[in-house]
Amino acid sequence: MPIDFNEEPTANSVTDKRHDADDIISIEGLERHYGCRYLFHDVSISIREGNIHVFFGSINTGFHSLLEVLSGVQSSTSGSIRLEGEDITGSSELQRIEKGIIYPSKRINLYDDLTVEENTEFLVNELGGEEDNKVKKILEKTSLENDATTLFGELRLAKKKILKIGLGTLFNPKVMLVQAPKKVGQYNLDDPIMKLISSLNDNGISFVMTGERIETIRDLSDTVSFVTGKTTVEHGTYNEILYEEIEENNDVQKIRIGENRQWMFKFEDD
Repeated sequence: MPIDFNEEPTANSVTDKRHDADDIISIEGLERHYGCRYLFHDVSISIREGNIHVFFGSINTGFHSLLEVLSGVQSSTSGSIRLEGEDITGSSELQRIEKGIIYPSKRINLYDDLTVEENTEFLVNELGGEEDNKVKKILEKTSLENDATTLFGELRLAKKKILKIGLGTLFNPKVMLVQAPKKVGQYNLDDPIMKLISSLNDNGISFVMTGERIETIRDLSDTVSFVTGKTTVEHGTYNEILYEEIEENNDVQKIRIGENRQWMFKFEDD
């Protein structure tokens, strides 16, 4: 069933409340390539503190690699990254975590043969926290109390992602990097993953996400960047980029209504 573009978008409770906030991340001319093969090129954008910002486009645009470069998992070929005005372009992943930016799915490695609770206890101990209190809070925050004794390896993928995002808060991040879920059923704001992201954002954590489904952008984002041809071509709110016609930008117009992007505006059959 195609999305109805006349439908009013779901309001994010924090949207349009942070126009006066400072930039938490500033990216200028960022590129990553291997020889002649570009993962992305000439990406420039500033992301406001407290926002949920989504990069979206087709799966081949290379924007998933952008999260790895922002986190320090990969290095950039050229360009700069600033966190709260400080240049972190040459910083390692661990240095960036200390400064407040983390990519939980890449940094937090859990053990399949340990339970949810045991994995949580292990990481809390590694970070020198008060075990009982923090473990309980993580399980409550992620709504995984009933899965505490389940082996991590036996969890559904969605719950694994939830646990890693929850454990990411142990590092006291200012910015969390997350790939949005791809499954159609995970785009309702009542879904545990989206609910957790929204809750953590309300508590002051900024999010930079990638998304391939229009529902994520419509329901969760404060601001979005439209990615095509391995670079960003438009920035703004959901209303500015998708809900309204954009006739002056041929790249956005082509992908918004053309054959190359029709798949992004469909719900798959259950």
